[in-house]
Amino acid sequence: MLLPHVTQFNLDQIEERMAIIARTIGLADKDVPSQDAANQLIERIIEWTKALNIPQDLKEFGVKEEDVPALAEAASKVTRLLDNNPKKATVSDIEKIYKRLL
Repeated sequence: MLLPHVTQFNLDQIEERMAIIARTIGLADKDVPSQDAANQLIERIIEWTKALNIPQDLKEFGVKEEDVPALAEAASKVTRLLDNNPKKATVSDIEKIYKRLL
Protein backbone atom coordinates (compact mmCIF):
# COMPACT_ATOMS: atom_id res chain seq x y z
CA MET A 1 0.00 0.00 0.00
CA LEU A 2 2.76 2.45 0.90
CA LEU A 3 5.20 1.57 -1.88
CA PRO A 4 3.89 3.86 -4.64
CA HIS A 5 3.53 6.78 -2.24
CA VAL A 6 6.95 6.35 -0.64
CA THR A 7 8.46 5.92 -4.10
CA GLN A 8 6.85 9.18 -5.20
CA PHE A 9 8.23 10.89 -2.07
CA ASN A 10 11.73 9.60 -2.91
CA LEU A 11 11.50 10.27 -6.64
CA ASP A 12 13.90 13.21 -6.68
CA GLN A 13 16.57 10.88 -5.27
CA ILE A 14 15.78 7.72 -7.27
CA GLU A 15 14.37 8.97 -10.56
CA GLU A 16 17.15 7.63 -12.77
CA ARG A 17 17.12 4.21 -11.09
CA MET A 18 13.36 4.03 -11.48
CA ALA A 19 13.68 5.02 -15.13
CA ILE A 20 16.22 2.27 -15.70
CA ILE A 21 13.82 -0.26 -14.21
CA ALA A 22 10.93 1.07 -16.32
CA ARG A 23 13.01 0.78 -19.47
CA THR A 24 14.35 -2.66 -18.54
CA ILE A 25 10.89 -4.14 -18.05
CA GLY A 26 9.57 -2.51 -21.21
CA LEU A 27 7.39 0.23 -19.70
CA ALA A 28 9.32 3.03 -21.35
CA ASP A 29 11.53 3.44 -24.40
CA LYS A 30 15.08 4.67 -23.90
CA ASP A 31 14.23 8.08 -25.37
CA VAL A 32 11.45 8.75 -22.82
CA PRO A 33 12.55 11.34 -20.24
CA SER A 34 13.60 9.79 -16.93
CA GLN A 35 10.86 11.51 -14.96
CA ASP A 36 8.17 10.18 -17.30
CA ALA A 37 9.64 6.68 -17.24
CA ALA A 38 9.84 6.71 -13.44
CA ASN A 39 6.23 7.89 -13.17
CA GLN A 40 5.14 5.12 -15.53
CA LEU A 41 6.75 2.63 -13.18
CA ILE A 42 4.96 4.13 -10.18
CA GLU A 43 1.67 3.82 -12.06
CA ARG A 44 2.47 0.19 -12.83
CA ILE A 45 3.22 -0.47 -9.15
CA ILE A 46 -0.23 0.91 -8.34
CA GLU A 47 -1.76 -1.43 -10.95
CA TRP A 48 0.11 -4.38 -9.44
CA THR A 49 -1.05 -3.58 -5.92
CA LYS A 50 -4.64 -3.41 -7.14
CA ALA A 51 -4.27 -6.68 -9.06
CA LEU A 52 -2.90 -8.31 -5.91
CA ASN A 53 -5.86 -6.98 -3.90
CA ILE A 54 -3.60 -4.91 -1.67
CA PRO A 55 -5.74 -2.30 0.08
CA GLN A 56 -5.41 1.12 -1.50
CA ASP A 57 -6.24 3.26 1.49
CA LEU A 58 -6.01 3.28 5.25
CA LYS A 59 -9.76 3.69 5.67
CA GLU A 60 -10.07 -0.05 5.09
CA PHE A 61 -8.30 -0.44 8.43
CA GLY A 62 -10.46 2.10 10.23
CA VAL A 63 -7.80 4.82 10.19
CA LYS A 64 -9.11 8.38 10.47
CA GLU A 65 -7.32 11.64 9.82
CA GLU A 66 -6.98 12.28 13.54
CA ASP A 67 -5.00 9.00 13.81
CA VAL A 68 -2.35 10.16 11.35
CA PRO A 69 -0.08 12.10 13.75
CA ALA A 70 0.27 9.12 16.10
CA LEU A 71 0.85 6.73 13.18
CA ALA A 72 3.48 9.03 11.71
CA GLU A 73 5.22 9.41 15.05
CA ALA A 74 5.32 5.63 15.47
CA ALA A 75 6.59 5.16 11.91
CA SER A 76 9.36 7.72 12.51
CA LYS A 77 10.77 5.42 15.17
CA VAL A 78 11.21 2.48 12.76
CA THR A 79 14.78 3.47 12.05
CA ARG A 80 15.75 0.18 10.36
CA LEU A 81 13.54 1.28 7.47
CA LEU A 82 14.14 5.02 7.59
CA ASP A 83 17.92 4.67 7.79
CA ASN A 84 17.85 2.83 4.46
CA ASN A 85 15.48 5.25 2.76
CA PRO A 86 17.17 7.29 0.00
CA LYS A 87 15.74 10.51 1.41
CA LYS A 88 15.36 11.69 5.00
CA ALA A 89 11.72 11.58 6.01
CA THR A 90 10.47 13.81 8.80
CA VAL A 91 7.38 13.10 10.86
CA SER A 92 5.65 15.76 8.75
CA ASP A 93 6.67 13.96 5.53
CA ILE A 94 5.31 10.70 6.90
CA GLU A 95 2.05 12.41 7.85
CA LYS A 96 1.68 13.71 4.30
CA ILE A 97 2.22 10.22 2.89
CA TYR A 98 -0.37 8.75 5.24
CA LYS A 99 -2.86 11.51 4.43
CA ARG A 100 -2.62 10.57 0.75
CA LEU A 101 -3.81 7.14 1.78
CA LEU A 102 -7.04 8.40 3.34
